Amino acid sequence: MAASAGSNEDLPVTTEGSRPLLVPKVRGLSGQVRYPYQCPRLTGTPRVTHEFDLIQSLRQATPASNRVPIGIGDDAALIDWRHDPRCLVTVDMLMEGVDFTFESATPEQIGRKALAVNLSDIAAMAGRPVACVVAVALPRHGGFELGRGLHAGIAQLAREFDVAIAGGDTNTWDGPLVISITVLGEPVGRGPVLRSGAQAGDWIMVTGSLGGSILGKHLDFTPRVREALALN
Repeated sequence: MAASAGSNEDLPVTTEGSRPLLVPKVRGLSGQVRYPYQCPRLTGTPRVTHEFDLIQSLRQATPASNRVPIGIGDDAALIDWRHDPRCLVTVDMLMEGVDFTFESATPEQIGRKALAVNLSDIAAMAGRPVACVVAVALPRHGGFELGRGLHAGIAQLAREFDVAIAGGDTNTWDGPLVISITVLGEPVGRGPVLRSGAQAGDWIMVTGSLGGSILGKHLDFTPRVREALALN
């Protein structure tokens, strides 16, 4: 995973008494979240002082995959597409305060969810997920341990579905946690299932229980990849 130092050059500075506050130019957050910002559960832990320490730690914790002969540590990853030259691509971004809070989720749960929503998108098209890349904007304070926790959650689910973590990017800033994962997959069987392909008379099937999100199930749901492949 590549990394670079964060910057506040694009953030306007206001004041509250004698303390400067940074208001991000992020749609939906301006005026609601004030900065400087500290991760609530990790306040007091060391700042991310050397990006390559975190990268090396994540690289050592990432299992090797023969589908990704070149992965974390290089400028780009090399992925082996064995059967079909076509590639399914999906990306989702999660933002603290919008998609999760540290009061209700651990870093491991957040990392897991960030990958799970993408795997579900691949499953929705009856594809097989192959690899992913991860981009994270970490809070300056507590970012190292937070990054490791996120990776642990991502890696656990990636192993379960045989998805290689091919690389990504890390950054730090004075704002909340933002994580974006892109998953690459391959079409199988009869090819990608499109939304536009639905026709009158088709069956609609549901797996699992409905209405679980309000109970916090959105943090630990299981992507229906295997079910989608079986149906296709």
